[in-house]
Amino acid sequence: MITFDTVGGVNTDATLNLALDTARDRGLDLVLASSTGETAKKLVALAKEKNFPNRLVVVRHVFGMEEPGQNDMPEETANFLRDSGVTLVTAAHALSGAERGISKKFGGHLADFAFQCTGSPVAHANIYKFIRNGGGLCELGFFINGGDATINPHFDICSKEITVVGSWVYTLRDY
Repeated sequence: MITFDTVGGVNTDATLNLALDTARDRGLDLVLASSTGETAKKLVALAKEKNFPNRLVVVRHVFGMEEPGQNDMPEETANFLRDSGVTLVTAAHALSGAERGISKKFGGHLADFAFQCTGSPVAHANIYKFIRNGGGLCELGFFINGGDATINPHFDICSKEITVVGSWVYTLRDY
């Protein structure tokens, strides 16, 4: 593990070099999240300097994060990255906007009780953010093995005192 003496942008070049070297040594593509593209431009320069043989992927925010119809990454930067052979992905975290929207809609109040029925481990891991302290959750969605859900029981369940029940046979009317 590499640690730095200070925090912040002063470590960007070192971090990018470590990431490129590690990805090259392991034969991996490199994925970088970049809001404005400034770090992505540094990555492109370093990758060229190091003759990085694998694919570079840059993930930027969706349009409208700060201003409607606008992207934090200027179009000139996006074009530069594409022209440099970078795969540019525009994406958002699937549920963070939903959480803010629900909270805003209900004056900052979260759900008393939630039914998670998607069968998605990611959705399960995120549902706790929608439930108020002392609330409850019924997990109805895992009728097949969809994979592991990553939660922190301390923060997601215990500190919020959420009651969690899983069900294969009960219906909504049973609650």
